[in-house]
Amino acid sequence: AATAPVKPPAVSKPLNDPLPAEIREHLEGNNYINDTFQFAMYKPPGWKIHEGVPRETGRAIVAMGPEDELTLLIVDRQVWSGQPDLKSGTTEAGLRHTYENYQAVSETSVLLDGRSAFRRDFRGLMEGAEWHGMSVHVAQGNTVIGITGLTSAETYQFQQALLNKIINSFRFLT
Repeated sequence: AATAPVKPPAVSKPLNDPLPAEIREHLEGNNYINDTFQFAMYKPPGWKIHEGVPRETGRAIVAMGPEDELTLLIVDRQVWSGQPDLKSGTTEAGLRHTYENYQAVSETSVLLDGRSAFRRDFRGLMEGAEWHGMSVHVAQGNTVIGITGLTSAETYQFQQALLNKIINSFRFLT
């Protein structure tokens, strides 16, 4: 008896799913809580929420950092048509576009909130200054949440531990 040919799974791709008109969020002590996308994470004392950044990027949910703006943490969202690709070249292409001499320093699979995640450490130049960063992507359903921390080369040694603390505190609320 002939068997029916096995159909390959549909290729999943990023969708252009706009953010909602209003993103509900609040602070509880040193915790940033996003009610719209149901996640929470540590917000260091003295860090502020940068109000304009999310709308400027189109995908960013929140951006925060200290007053000196030498360090920035951005959380964004990418919806996929099917199973998301945590290692997507879309994110790296964006970094390559933003930074001159972009270099991926390391890439590794990690756990975040008990889920498989993908981490990429990188460096590059922006407006003549060297920046270092880390980006972690974790999926919930067909949505990938990206957490990217950036800091100037001068402050990287100090800020790396703080950025890791924030990223490692990330948790989904549902």
